[in-house]
Amino acid sequence: MISGLFVYQEFQGLGIGNAIMDTLENQDRTVFKAHVVTVSTAAVDQNGLDSQTRMWYQRRGYKQIKVVSLSSSPFYLRSIPDSRTKSIKLPLWTLTPHGLFWL
Repeated sequence: MISGLFVYQEFQGLGIGNAIMDTLENQDRTVFKAHVVTVSTAAVDQNGLDSQTRMWYQRRGYKQIKVVSLSSSPFYLRSIPDSRTKSIKLPLWTLTPHGLFWL
């Protein structure tokens, strides 16, 4: 299980995230015989702005299945939430050869 993974913004767009996910998804299918891969990710970046993550996962074939609002923000990796940060939304995505899988 991987509990945290990110690519620093200055290294995004170089194919690093795709290479990592290709490796992890392949391992899930071959080693663990997984039919479904589910990830959770913050819907906003470290500045509280709408994240490009949604489009990135969609391009990889994932479908958003649920959005969960969380109080507090333990998922920010590079910043300490300020008083404006009350909650974040956490989309759950899934990739399955059999279509949409609901959690």
